[in-house]
Amino acid sequence: MANFNANQESQFGLLPILKGERQYNIFDNSCVNVGLAIASWCFMIGASMATFAGFWTCLWGTLAGNMISVLVMTWMPCLSSSKYGIDGYSGCISFMGVKGKNFILGCVAIFIVGWVIVLSTMFGRSISNITAAFVHADSMSYTFTTIMSIICVFIMFLVVWKGPVVIKKFNNIVAPMMIVVIIMLSIVLTVNIGWENIVAAEPTAPYPSKWVNFLVIVELNFGAGLSWWPEMGGLSRLCKTSRAAYWANLVGLVLAATIATAVGTAACLTLGTDDPTTWMLKLSGVTLGVLALLFIAIANITSAATDTYALCLGLKGTKLLQKVSWGKLSAYSV
Repeated sequence: MANFNANQESQFGLLPILKGERQYNIFDNSCVNVGLAIASWCFMIGASMATFAGFWTCLWGTLAGNMISVLVMTWMPCLSSSKYGIDGYSGCISFMGVKGKNFILGCVAIFIVGWVIVLSTMFGRSISNITAAFVHADSMSYTFTTIMSIICVFIMFLVVWKGPVVIKKFNNIVAPMMIVVIIMLSIVLTVNIGWENIVAAEPTAPYPSKWVNFLVIVELNFGAGLSWWPEMGGLSRLCKTSRAAYWANLVGLVLAATIATAVGTAACLTLGTDDPTTWMLKLSGVTLGVLALLFIAIANITSAATDTYALCLGLKGTKLLQKVSWGKLSAYSV
């Protein structure tokens, strides 16, 4: 027991984090939530909604769905996790039992692994398109894109391995820049396509009823908001106050996610693509397009790292993996 470090165990294991050991204030947690929310999935979800409705309907449906679900989720894991310093998986044992918790953990693990694959692939495509722009080629090889995706996974492993302090520092730099990039993309879309064309664009395959289309959009975003539950508990236990644990979710998972999703919707309605790596360079030009793609690529790392950190906390709570070192567990998860 001479080498036992309670602070180390609380941040990378099962012990609750004491108030004096917590790392995140409201700004830190807001940045981590923004870094978690803004990634390629925002553009993909936004493009999916363009199937059912126009820009304004998608915007208000996104805001409504995110707001309802995130508010519900913040009351459940965030306040208890910030009060007691435990992650969401440990907290749900009290009402679901160990078997129920393990079932939820297994389901979440499948989804997170899937999203990590998607995000690493989008990272590889972003870097591939950036490289192609610099070497004046139409595209890079499939092998090059695959190698870049593997590099993304390796960087993500390093971030998760180093834990919440590195995640905080990483997002404190990336998140403000991501907000600037999203604003820049909004301006570029408006200038190049025209605001009147964006709001007048028709959906590709809507249902006959406009209310059905609106409710489908709300439901899509409600489901997306509920999916943040594992990350909310994992991040809230690191917050110094309940206020930091609560309001940061509204900044990142509601406001930032809604704005980024709206950009994806506008791009798909007017350009007909759900892949940000294909339209950013064409619409923004090489300089701005490369900058945007670079930060979207980095944002995919921050999102995947935060997801994986929360998953590792849950896996650490299982009997099978309790004694596995954090480094090995991080490697298994990615």
